[in-house]
Formats: sequence, structure tokens, C-alpha cells
Amino acid sequence: MWYECNRQNFYCMWELFLGMIMRLVIGIGIVLISISLCFPALSTEQRRLALVIGNDDYQKVSKLKKAVNDADAMAGELKAAGFAVVQYHNLDYQDMVKAVESFANRVNGGDQVVVFFAGHGVQIKTGGYLLPVDIEAGSERQVEKTSYGLADLTDRLSEAKPSFTLVVVDACRDNPLKSRGRSIGNTRGLSAIEPPKGQMVVYSASKGQQALDRLSEEDESPNSVFTRAFIARMKKPGVRIEEMMREVQDAVEKLAQSVDHEQRPAIYNESRGNFYFFGPTTVNVQTFPPPLSHVGKSQSNALVVHDDTETYFWNDVKAGGSREYFDAYLKKYPNGKYVDLARIELKKMADREKTGKGRENDSNKQTAKQLEARIARIELESWEQAKSGNSISAYDDYLSRYPEGQFAALAQAARKKLVQEAAERERQAREEAASQEMQARKKREAEARVARIEQESWEQAQSVNSISAYDDYLSRYPVGRFVALAQGVRKKLVQEAAELERQAREEAASQEMQARKKREAEARVARIEQESWGQAQSVNSISAYDDYLSRYPEGRFGALAQAARQKLVQESAERERQAREEAVRQEEQARKRREAEARAARIEQESWEQAKSGNSISAYDDYLSRYPDGQFVALAQGARQKLVQEAAELERQVREEAVRQEEQVRKRREAEARAARIEQESWEQTKSVNSISVYDDYLIRYPDGRFAALAQEARQKLVQEAEALAAKIEQESWELAKSENNLSVYENFLSRYPKGRFSVKAQGNYQILLKQKREEEARMMAVQVEQETWELAKSENSVSAYDNYLNKYPDGRFADLCRVASQKILRDDLVYAAKNLFAVTADGVISDAQSGLEWVAGPDENTDYSQAEKWVVTCGVAGGGWRMPTMLELKELYAKGVDTHNFQQIFKTSGAFVWGEPKDWLSAWNFNFRIGKEQWDTRYDSANNRVFGVRARQR
Repeated sequence: MWYECNRQNFYCMWELFLGMIMRLVIGIGIVLISISLCFPALSTEQRRLALVIGNDDYQKVSKLKKAVNDADAMAGELKAAGFAVVQYHNLDYQDMVKAVESFANRVNGGDQVVVFFAGHGVQIKTGGYLLPVDIEAGSERQVEKTSYGLADLTDRLSEAKPSFTLVVVDACRDNPLKSRGRSIGNTRGLSAIEPPKGQMVVYSASKGQQALDRLSEEDESPNSVFTRAFIARMKKPGVRIEEMMREVQDAVEKLAQSVDHEQRPAIYNESRGNFYFFGPTTVNVQTFPPPLSHVGKSQSNALVVHDDTETYFWNDVKAGGSREYFDAYLKKYPNGKYVDLARIELKKMADREKTGKGRENDSNKQTAKQLEARIARIELESWEQAKSGNSISAYDDYLSRYPEGQFAALAQAARKKLVQEAAERERQAREEAASQEMQARKKREAEARVARIEQESWEQAQSVNSISAYDDYLSRYPVGRFVALAQGVRKKLVQEAAELERQAREEAASQEMQARKKREAEARVARIEQESWGQAQSVNSISAYDDYLSRYPEGRFGALAQAARQKLVQESAERERQAREEAVRQEEQARKRREAEARAARIEQESWEQAKSGNSISAYDDYLSRYPDGQFVALAQGARQKLVQEAAELERQVREEAVRQEEQVRKRREAEARAARIEQESWEQTKSVNSISVYDDYLIRYPDGRFAALAQEARQKLVQEAEALAAKIEQESWELAKSENNLSVYENFLSRYPKGRFSVKAQGNYQILLKQKREEEARMMAVQVEQETWELAKSENSVSAYDNYLNKYPDGRFADLCRVASQKILRDDLVYAAKNLFAVTADGVISDAQSGLEWVAGPDENTDYSQAEKWVVTCGVAGGGWRMPTMLELKELYAKGVDTHNFQQIFKTSGAFVWGEPKDWLSAWNFNFRIGKEQWDTRYDSANNRVFGVRARQR
């Protein structure tokens, strides 16, 4: 009896110990899963993320041929370097904004980030812009509105606080907008930029330079000059980014000089620490899972990225597997894709909880409290992170996650302040633009005033019509608009004066009495000729001597003038001849240099092919000794290194195999001696313990051992004694089970004696009690399930939920309440639809029953403000009376929008901007239905602008 009591105490203590261990393991598992649920994207490892964009297929400016190839090549090399790459081709403006935002949202603090853009870029004023394929290029303001600012890109990446950011822009090709009307972005290439801390920005060419797509017509490389040099050097292991970029600069500059072109990449570096594409040691990176579904666009082949955060949240919920996780999912996604599955899992948990023990319920409640505290702590950390970021996007992120959180009011206030500050900055920018426009207008007025004064001077010279008057005009405007006319008229007057002098001389010869006047006229003519000759000598130009000779073809200085003119003509011809000879010499040198380079490249190609066919260390060494800086050096070094490693590895394996076989022989001898000693020790220990399990253990380990017979004999004796004791214990346990007569006692007895003498009787009694319990539980379960179904229908408060209850319980306790609630929802939906639907008449009038307004859409074409006002005033649709809408009316219209521009579909317009109220004499407000924001444009700006008329609804 004493032995039986001790055995029962032992079993009770053992069950208690196992229960504690199981609760501890479950608790630790819940905590770990909770952490993984709340922080699914956190990792102690540094991630490498890359965004690559290549734009070739431009719609309204010159197309490119190699930008997509450059993007593909760069993406492949970045993947090889351990980067998780998101790649796009031919993005329009909206897709470019989405791509950058989606990528920036995935960047965490401490990540390493690379962004590569290949396509068109342009410099406007002080800002650089990356052009999407649908760029609007009617004016500089249009370009700014429909392209992505490079400074916006660097600032957006800086907000995520990565440890290192590299932005590579291969977009300094020739200006694609220079031939579109007035010049846009006159500066070739992109100007300098000041990147945020931790970033390096690289341009393929410096300011004022053009980046080459190819070196010549015979250049068959699929990549631009910059990209081919960049990817060739990023493969080298153990090279810091600063050193690598200096090599790229030198390589690009050398290639450009080979075709008499100037190109040197520009580097603007504010990064910290050391960055390697392939470091001196193995790079340990964690790539984020690719939650992207790519949808190709038939027009531009762009990739549209959709975030599937809900799916990853649901996967974490399933991994957690507790009620708290599924409740968290239903709260976050009440209309999500996995709502039905979540409810099914919750129902299964409810069924299991009803059959469980009370202490499990207490443990789940404790876990729920811990989870609530952890969620509150996570919200606090999110709020602290939003405060430290102190940006509109940071506060928007917090409010989207916790719209009713404890810090929601503070976040909204802080966000409102930042929005106001941004609006103030925008207002100042608008005022600055207006000031610059005013200065430009004043400059134009000054130029017009100068032109008007010159016109008046010319008219005055014409009215006077004298040599001095024309000389006065020419001295004031030596390069004026009327110089040629003035010189022609002046020459005519000079000839007329000479003719008068000649007539005077003839008259003096015929009339002696006028001899004195004749001598005076001749002296005057001589003086004028002397002055003309002195002026020609001071100017000393072919035109000056021609002017003298035309006026005095037989003058005193005619021979000197002709000699001086002939000398100037010969000098000019000599200079022109020398220039032609120099051009021919330079062209010949360039041709010879190109032929030599092509011949050297062909010989190097043949040497490389010979080395590859030999595929030996000596073959690659021969190539590297002949071409230490050749174009295949990296490939040759890689192939040689592989062969050296393979030879060393084979030798190492042979040595290791010999050592291993010798070690196995030694260990086998030692193991045999140790096994004999261990068997002796095991037998001595077995005899000292003297129990069945110990003898069984010895016989299992040594079935043919030296002491096997002795062990079997001793074990048999102990078995006989144990069987007698077990029969006595079984009899006492059966008597105890019969006296208590409950399920748990019978379960305990049957688990201990499943084939005992009393097992049949115990099983019969157990089945009777189990049947009674199941009948009671089934009745209670039916009541509980119906109650839960009704509560679920009330919480969802939808027609489908109420129909689900009525289908299951047409005569249930809550059937009448369910029918009333469902009918109320249907009535409310009909009333709401009646109040909010737009109605459109046959003549195109769109009526808004809620606001009491009527709308009419103007022409679906680009419209400036004066055209918009004229259209509204002259619009006679439905009796006229239309006016321009206010900003408040346009905002309310935006709130009811449904299509891609957030318009009601019945407006049938493709524009994104709608004119509203005037701002000042030069500009007016419009509303951007693409992003839901008011802005202003100059009144003559028509790009993507439309007009709507509005009036109060007619009675």
C-alpha cells in the first residue's frame, strides 16, 4: 500500500511538472510569434535593395536605343552583388511616381540602397528632372509638372534613413527639348547637386557635357559608354565605391577622348563609411520577399507595382494560430480576402476551448493581455518614429495604421502644421516665380524701348538726309537694324557732293571770274580726300580701302590704297589656306589612330579566343602579360583564378583523404578497447542498480555480451516479482475507479491498463458516461453557435450576414430581429443611392441631388484660362447661366469621384486639371483631380487643363 501511494504521488508530481513545461513552451512560442507578427519586416541583417528604371520609348521627344539595355545590364550585376532588384521599363509619370513611392516605402533604417536611371534628363533653372516617356514639353512649367525631380528622389530616399544610398543617373544625353518651340532647358547635361547625408549621386557626364551612347558607327556594344565602364568595374572584389568611381571616371574620359569628345562622369559624395559591391569578405545580405505583381502596359511596357501587404499579414496570422491573431486580422481588414477563413478558424478555436481546461483559458487571457500591452508599446514606438521623422508621410503612415490611436490627435495637428508650412513654401515659390516673370517682362520692355529709340534716330537721320546725320546714326548704332540702309544713303550723298564739286570745277574753267571759287572747291575736295585716306589708313581693312577707292577712283592715294588692299587680301587667303591644311592633317591623324585601335582590338580578341580555347593557367597568364589593361582582363583573371583554385582543391582533397583513412584506423582500435571497458562498467552498474529497465538497457546495448546470460536470469526474477505487484495494484485501482465513477478516473484507469482484467468493464462504464456528456454538450453547443452566429451578423450589420443567419436558422430565436435589421439596411441603401447618384439629361447637364448643383463639361482639349472663361460665358446648354466653379465646389466633386482622375465617369473628360477661381491678373487657380490638390497656373498655360460650368439646379 505504501508503494502504491508513492507511485500515485510520483505520477501526480510528474504530470504537474509536464504541465508547467508545456505552458512555458507555449508561452515562449506565443511571444515569439507575436513579435514576428508585429515586426514582420525587422531583421538584424543589413538588406541590399535596388530600383532600376530604363526609358527608351519616349512618345513626344526623341526616342533612345540603349537605356533599356543599360537598365537590364545594371539589374543583372546588382542581383549578382546580393541586391533585391525591382526593375521597370518605359514608365510614364504616374507609374514613375508609384514606382519610387513603393520602393521608398520598403527601405528601412540601415539598408544599403542603389537607384539607377537610364533615359532623358534635363536641367531647368536650378533643378534637374528625370523625364518619363509621356513628358509634356510645351513649356518649362509643363516639364516641371510632368517629370520627376532628382532632388525629390534623393530627399524621399533620405527619409527612410538607409546607411548608404547610391543614385546613378545615365541621363546626360543631348537635350531632347532644344528643338521644341522656344528653347527649354538650354544647359546641356545636369548641374551640380548637394545630396543628403549618407548619399552619393553620380552623373554619366559633367555639367555642359553630353554622354555618349556609342563611340562610332561601328561600335556594336549594347550599352552606353558610361554604363559599360561602370558594370565592368563594379565586379572587382574588395574595391571601395570611391576608388571604383575614380576608375570609372578615368575609363570614360579615355574612351571619349579616343573619338575627340569630352566626357567625364560627375560625382557628388556625402556618404559615410565603406561600401563595396563585392567586399573583401562575403557580403551577408537579406533580400526582402518579392511582394510584387507586375502588370505589363501595352503602350509603354511599364511595370505597375501592387503591394500585397494583406497576404503577408495573413500568413503571419496563420503562423501565430491563436484567437488574438485572427481578431487582429479582422480588425485591420474587416472586408479582407481571408475574412471567411479567419472566422472558420475562430469557430474551431471556440470548439476546442469549450473542451479544454480552465487553466488554458486563464493562460489565453494572460496572453491576450500581454499582446494588448505589446500592441500599445508598438503604437508608442510608431509615434516616436513619426515624431523623429517629422514629415507629412511619417504622420500619414502613423494615422493609416492607427486612425483612432491615442496619439492620432497629436499626429493630425503636427501633420496640419507641416502642410501649412509646405503651403507657405509653395506660396513663396509662386511669389518668386511671379517676381522673376516681372523682371523678364521689364527686360523685354527695356529691349523694346531701345529698339524704339533706334527707330526714332533712323527716322531723324532720314528726315535730315545729310552725311553727318547718317554718320551720327552709324556711330551710335554700328550694328543696328538700319546700318546697311544708312551706309547706302550716305554713299549716295557723298557721290552727289563729289558731282557738285566736279560741276564747280568745270564752271570755274569756263568762267575766269569764278577762278577763286574753283580753287577753293578744289582745296575742299582735296581736304575731304585727305580725310578719307586718313580714315581708311586708321581702319586698315579691305572694306575701308574699297570705300575710299569707290569715292576717289583716281585720287592721289589710289595706288597706295590698292597696294594696301592687295596685301590684306593675300594675308586673309594665306590664313584660310593654313586652316584648311590643318583640318586635313588632323582628320588624317584621327583616321590613322582609329585604324590602329581597331587593329589592336582585333589582335587582342584573337589572343583572348586562343586563351579560352587553351583554357589553362599558362594560356591565361600569356594573355594577361600581353594585355594587362585589356578589355577581357576581368574574364581572364576570373578563369585563371578558377583553374588555380580547382588544382589547389584537388591536391588538398588527396592529402585530406590520406589523413582521414589513417585517423579511422586509429579510432577503430581505440573504440574496440573502449567498448570492452564500457561493457564491463555497464555490467557492474547494472548489478548495483538491479532493476528490470537497467537489465533491459544492458541487453539492448550488448545482446551478445559476455554477461548477457547473467543479465537475462536476473531480469526474469525481477519480472516475476513485478507482475505479482502489478496485479495487486490493478485490483486496487479498479476498486477506486468504481467508487468515484467519472470519466477522468475511467480514462486514467484505461490509459494505465488498456488490456487489463477489468478493462472491458471500465470501457463499458466509460462509454455510458461519455454518451451522456456528449448529448449535453451538443445541446449547449447548438445554442452557443446560434448565439455566436447572431452576434457575428449584428457586428457585421450587412444583408449577406443576416441572410447567412436566416439560411442556417430560419426559425431561430433571433430570426425576426434578423429580418427587421436586413430590411432596414436595404431601405437605407436605397435612400443613400437616391441622394448621391448623379443624373444626366439628354443635353448633357449633370445634376447632383445632394449638393443642389448642375454641371456641364467643356471641350475635352487643352484650354487656357481666357478660353475657359469665354466658353462658360457663351455656353448656352440648357438655357445658359453657367459660371466658373469655386475651389470648394471642385473639392466636393473630387470627394465623389470614381475613375482614374477621380471624376464621375459621366463627365467624360481625359484632363487632370480643372480651372476655378482667378488668383491675380497673371494667374488663376485650378484643381488637380489626379492627386486631389488645388494649385495655380499662369492664365496662358493650357496643358492638361479643362473647364466645367456650374450653376444652381433649375426649378
